[in-house]
Amino acid sequence: MRRGSGVPVTAVVLTLVPVAALVTAGPLSARGLPPAAAASGVSEALNAVVAVSPTSAWAVGTRANASRSLTLVMHWDGSRWRTQRSANAGRSDNRLWSVSSRWAVGSYDAHKVSRSLILRRSGSTWKQVKSPNPGGGYGTFLTGVSGNWAVGGFGTPSPGGAGRHSLILHWNGSRWKRVPGPNPGSLYTFVFAVSGRWAVGGYSSGRPHSLVLRLGHGRWRRVPSASPGRNGDTLRAVSAGWAVGVKSVAADALDRTLTLHRTASGWRAVASPNPGGVCSLGCDNELNGVSGGWAVGRYTDATFAASAMLLHFVNGRWRTVTLADAASVSLNGISGEWAVGAKGGAPLILRRAGGTWAPV
Repeated sequence: MRRGSGVPVTAVVLTLVPVAALVTAGPLSARGLPPAAAASGVSEALNAVVAVSPTSAWAVGTRANASRSLTLVMHWDGSRWRTQRSANAGRSDNRLWSVSSRWAVGSYDAHKVSRSLILRRSGSTWKQVKSPNPGGGYGTFLTGVSGNWAVGGFGTPSPGGAGRHSLILHWNGSRWKRVPGPNPGSLYTFVFAVSGRWAVGGYSSGRPHSLVLRLGHGRWRRVPSASPGRNGDTLRAVSAGWAVGVKSVAADALDRTLTLHRTASGWRAVASPNPGGVCSLGCDNELNGVSGGWAVGRYTDATFAASAMLLHFVNGRWRTVTLADAASVSLNGISGEWAVGAKGGAPLILRRAGGTWAPV
């Protein structure tokens, strides 16, 4: 996928999940999930998952048809995954991008403007709570949540058109409140993901650069991070000393995988595979999630065929793990023993047993 400073704020959000993940393209090979409903023109995709315990996990995403998209929340109760009730604030476009044990965040459309969406779990039902929208008519979105923190971005007027600033929200026990955050990019700064004391994203003042923030004494501060792509880098996920995303290394601006590891001297780039290959047209490789030495994403090869990507860090290096029936699959999130995404027009959930991943 290609990115540039002229991408509108709503389009930045949509790049988190490849368009192919929401296109009805065939039946789901997994068992125990809701039907793909391809005949009715409905597409479903899961964008994030959080493992709470062996008997509890939550996954969120979007359920869409030709005219409207709705929030999608699913729960693992120890024996099966079930769809849960979840609020929808917008008439036409409701999307959830991240989930924790009690919060889910995303965006919805209000008169063609993106607005922040936060849902809070009450039993098995997820209800909307008020959230700041500093972007006003330029749009606001949330893409990550962890503990009492939520992150994303919002649009602002600028001399060259709409700019984008990072957005960091904190739950103070009674409401979500915006807190100051770094904005090193003169063209844009956004934060994609947060985990514990760390948050990651990207910024640009002409060349996109990786962004890593650290929470200390109640404030988020930027820390140095490697940015090896000659044409730009963006981080999409962070967990337990690893951050992953995409880098562009050539004039074609096609994506390669990007993995950074936290060391005593800072966040350093580590080599990672690109199963889609390296070519001048069609070869995109992107990582969307990381957890416990595993990373997930998708890639396209020179024929533009899309497939799921699964990497495992073992013996000091990242290695590609082959998945059965990975064609037309996007993996968008991972937590513990669970990985989620979409195949064709249906949600896909994989479970790990040892080193083997299989649909449930």
